[in-house]
Amino acid sequence: LCARSPLSGLTVDTTAGIVTMKSIILTDPRAAPVVDCVLVATKSYDAAGAAAWFPRLCASGAPVAILQNGVEHRERFAAFLPAERIVPVVVDLPAERTGRNTVRQRGPGRLTVADDAHGREFSALFRGTELIVTLTPDFKTAAWRKLCLNAAGAVSALLLQPAGILRDEALGEIARDLVRECLAVGRAEGAILEDEIVETVLRTCRAAPPDGPRQPPSARANNHHAGMQRYGLSLDQCPADRTEPRGACRPGGRARCRTVDSRYSPPPLFHLEVKPEPLG
Repeated sequence: LCARSPLSGLTVDTTAGIVTMKSIILTDPRAAPVVDCVLVATKSYDAAGAAAWFPRLCASGAPVAILQNGVEHRERFAAFLPAERIVPVVVDLPAERTGRNTVRQRGPGRLTVADDAHGREFSALFRGTELIVTLTPDFKTAAWRKLCLNAAGAVSALLLQPAGILRDEALGEIARDLVRECLAVGRAEGAILEDEIVETVLRTCRAAPPDGPRQPPSARANNHHAGMQRYGLSLDQCPADRTEPRGACRPGGRARCRTVDSRYSPPPLFHLEVKPEPLG
């Protein structure tokens, strides 16, 4: 397990019981051994950091499976790996980190890969495990279908609230609009997506446990920033420790959210205001 900082181990609370992993934890890419296959399970904005491990891990030409959300698995890692060694994977696994060394998995895990040579090799890695791996002849559609689900989750990410807030009718309608937009773009890119996916996604979100899953703080901050920019909102105060600028984000301070129903306001760390578009 390659990580930024040392871990004593990893314990996962699954629906089938507790799983305790005791493996070699590496924190220095220079100490990495040569392996047969690499699984990248970082957030998408950590692509460059993950790539620092590739020179040694992939010295013998190992394929690299990208277990991330989104539809640009290959594009994110094109600068670091030959295209033929990148294996995109769609992940559907409701899990959250509950502590430094602990993870809670709330339901079954499903992975989807292309039905090709690398996809079949990846699937074989999980034979006999609780994970369900599906081979698909249309990976593009599978990736966009999952992105539609993630799009609805942007509402809770923006508000720093668990998934249960989508049971509110007004917020549910916002989620519908997000999925409709994702649906339209996906179709333009060649994905085969039915109109019914809008209601299917919302039903899935509302059927999930209302208290989760929650994102780790770093992911919440990044997603919050991205959402603010996407919808023309600015953050007067921002808790994220980042070096690059993100719109009008500045560290420190606190205020309240004025742009949404007060029941769903983020914790008192943010001041949100709409920035009108200039005319002409």
